[in-house]
Amino acid sequence: MKILLALSDKISNVAKLLHNNAVNYDFQIEEVDDVADLERYIVSFNPEVIVMSEYFGADSGQKPLDIVKFVRSKTNARIVYFSLPRIPGDPFLAALVNLGIYNIFHKSELSSKEIIDSVLTPATWGDVAHLVDDSVFSGNFEPPKEIVKEVVKEVPKEVIKEVVKEVPKEIVKEVVKEVPVVKEVIKEVPKIVIKEVPKEIIKEKEVIKEVKIYEKPEGFKKSVCFYSPVSAGKTFISYNVAKYLAKDHKVALADFDLHNHSLFYYFNMDNYSYPNSIIQTIQHPNEDISYKEGNLSVYTCFKEIKKFDLMMEEVLTFHNSVKSRNDVIIYDTGNNTTLRHILNIVDEIYLVTTMEYRTIDKLAESIKELYASMALNKLSLIINQYVDIKGVSVQDVVDYFKELETEERKINISFNKVIAVPSCPELAYRCEYENQPAFSFKGGEEVEKAIAQIADAIYSVKKEKTKRGFSLFRRG
Repeated sequence: MKILLALSDKISNVAKLLHNNAVNYDFQIEEVDDVADLERYIVSFNPEVIVMSEYFGADSGQKPLDIVKFVRSKTNARIVYFSLPRIPGDPFLAALVNLGIYNIFHKSELSSKEIIDSVLTPATWGDVAHLVDDSVFSGNFEPPKEIVKEVVKEVPKEVIKEVVKEVPKEIVKEVVKEVPVVKEVIKEVPKIVIKEVPKEIIKEKEVIKEVKIYEKPEGFKKSVCFYSPVSAGKTFISYNVAKYLAKDHKVALADFDLHNHSLFYYFNMDNYSYPNSIIQTIQHPNEDISYKEGNLSVYTCFKEIKKFDLMMEEVLTFHNSVKSRNDVIIYDTGNNTTLRHILNIVDEIYLVTTMEYRTIDKLAESIKELYASMALNKLSLIINQYVDIKGVSVQDVVDYFKELETEERKINISFNKVIAVPSCPELAYRCEYENQPAFSFKGGEEVEKAIAQIADAIYSVKKEKTKRGFSLFRRG
């Protein structure tokens, strides 16, 4: 079932609930934050259900009812609506019913089951008749005959049979669409090629070398993202890792912090022609319009570009276009509705924090909200701006994330890598304003070691190992 969420941060618990149950109920979810993007999402995504709230678009100056009417003019999708607390007979509720919206929540206290059921099951006019006229709450109320007729018309047997027949077809279509994505990810898994050691006769007590050479498979590509919910230096890390890897590989660095663009500050783009190369690439996927610095291709937005979000289909278009021309894709991500899509498609997720408790706690809360969208075996931790604080160690930070509790479950996290990047405020400043990586400056040796560790974790080829031993047997 394709669901478009047009809610608000004020009822983010509804979005969280639906995301957490997406796998259980085969929900395909997109979120829209801006009224200006509504039509694009409706036309491109073609949702079956739109979950809206009265808070949505509050900062646009448009009236909630006008927004609903606009949506109704663009699609026949079923609308599930969350209004402010209102009583039956309220003109706003009556207007919603008259627009054919029957799944309406107008109370402040709701159960998870009620919300899920409303998305799965269409309500009828009979379910909301009392919202039009509060007289239905009098003890002896009986619906007039006209209303009874309306109820019968709304739910004829033929319609019920048709719905039962249609649902399996839609579910099958969803499954078929998902399979290619899974196959594509499986193809990305690198294979380790081990060269065989030539056969030889080993004499007793002769010291021998067992050599295993690991080679990067042809066409091996990698995609990663750096994420932090607050300012923790993730863009600084993304930029420096990208510059380091670009010494030997083709690297794409994409600014997917779509509500707070800042990557462009690290480059001199005065003569660059594309203020939003991300959207441009989605619209023209066969063209390479990225900003170039040697092996590094940069996709970003200029300061004047307002915040925006992307649907999964658009993200995949961008991802496949960029992947076809690069060995490594690095996404610099932030808090926006596109984040869940990025977490789903990348091979590895690098969470960035500092030693400050506020930053650590914010990251922990974000993991709780996003865990349904991220594979926990993809996670690594970067502790940026690391300083040796008495009584607080790297292990203390790691232990904080070991067991996180949500309402639904406990999340046990074991990071693949934990890397500390030393604090270097002066180098960070020069890095941004001189458009050079921090490790290129005098005094950047320790930073370079940390950046090299991250780069090696992302796109490394295991080095030759030697082993000494004794044998009387033929090796082969």
